[in-house]
Amino acid sequence: MREHLKNVSLFVTCIYVRYWFQTPSATTALRNDLALLYSLSLYPQKTIADAAVTAFGRHLWYLSELLVGLSFFDNDVSVEEKRLMIASLMDKEGSDEPPKRIPLFSQPSIKVLHDFVTKSTRRLFRILNLPDAFLEVDPSEWTSHEDYTRSQAICRSIMVVND
Repeated sequence: MREHLKNVSLFVTCIYVRYWFQTPSATTALRNDLALLYSLSLYPQKTIADAAVTAFGRHLWYLSELLVGLSFFDNDVSVEEKRLMIASLMDKEGSDEPPKRIPLFSQPSIKVLHDFVTKSTRRLFRILNLPDAFLEVDPSEWTSHEDYTRSQAICRSIMVVND
């Protein structure tokens, strides 16, 4: 019993608590949760990691080709990753009716934000009535683009409930 308590306490302290407090933002949630899945894939206590992935998987309803668009407004996403996201937005076919939930994958270390972006991601801009002209500009210049800063402010104001 004591060993189990120690293992759970170490897991919460070393892994879980960091991501719990970093996810209240709609624009950063997807990046943070992919990082959590990656950390879980490396966690040495596989029984605990597998249980956490199973439980966590029930809460990834927003991990979709539509809502990944919020990550365009995450300042911690690199310019290079945003370039790859734009390329996926232009080139990768999506679905008119994307699945409600993307299935969990066995190798989270190989999944990054642009893997989830498709042409369907652009629908997020229409749904939220956000201008998307900034997508025609290199991401290194987005912070000086009025459409981007206005859209970022709107996306950052979206309330997220951490369950």
